[in-house]
Amino acid sequence: MIVRAAVILAVAALVLPSSAAAVVGRIEVTALALVRTTNQTGRPGRADDTVDQKWRLNDRQGRAIGTLIIGCRWVTEGARLCAFEARFPLGKITLAGASKSSFRGIVSVTGGTGRYRGARGQATFVVTDFDRMILSIALT
Repeated sequence: MIVRAAVILAVAALVLPSSAAAVVGRIEVTALALVRTTNQTGRPGRADDTVDQKWRLNDRQGRAIGTLIIGCRWVTEGARLCAFEARFPLGKITLAGASKSSFRGIVSVTGGTGRYRGARGQATFVVTDFDRMILSIALT
């Protein structure tokens, strides 16, 4: 009986899809800035300046569907390194990358949780107004 149960479990593991498979596709959302905290010395964009932001993520109809947390540190004057966490109802997507501009850029998808576990790809962000952004995440 134990051998039969082990064989059934082994076959099920080979046939059933893995829950570790990441979603493939595109997520496009708009975002509204909620909180922005800046720590700078002198002019903006100097080495060691930091910016932490929280954005509300909205679907195409403008309904809130999650949050976006961004933390950036300028590593040289005019060049910053950022880490992002997009929180959705079914999981989180983490992103990271360098950008010279705080208004547009491309960053890498570095992982995720829940439905997005093991996610890879890239994301593009474009700030359209002081407190508005379009975020497009391509999962591969």
